[in-house]
Amino acid sequence: LTHLAPADARAHRMLAEACAAAGDERGALAAAHRALTLDGRDVPTLELVATLAWRTGETTLLTAALSQLDLSDPSNAVAAELRSRVAGGSR
Repeated sequence: LTHLAPADARAHRMLAEACAAAGDERGALAAAHRALTLDGRDVPTLELVATLAWRTGETTLLTAALSQLDLSDPSNAVAAELRSRVAGGSR
């Protein structure tokens, strides 16, 4: 689907979700990041990027995704949970 519709952010997010479900977190992060470049304000994609960045240790991308989530959805529960995990040092 991403080859048929390369500019469709939703298709890239679906690919990211499928990769994550299959255990390919790096592939999932790459697909989610692509979706984010196509639609930088999509909250579900921002949540996915932030979560995958946290799980893979990509702190720069995590920080950027959390900052964008703060702008898009200041009371976002995923962002709050990730911040608490980062503060607690868990992964």
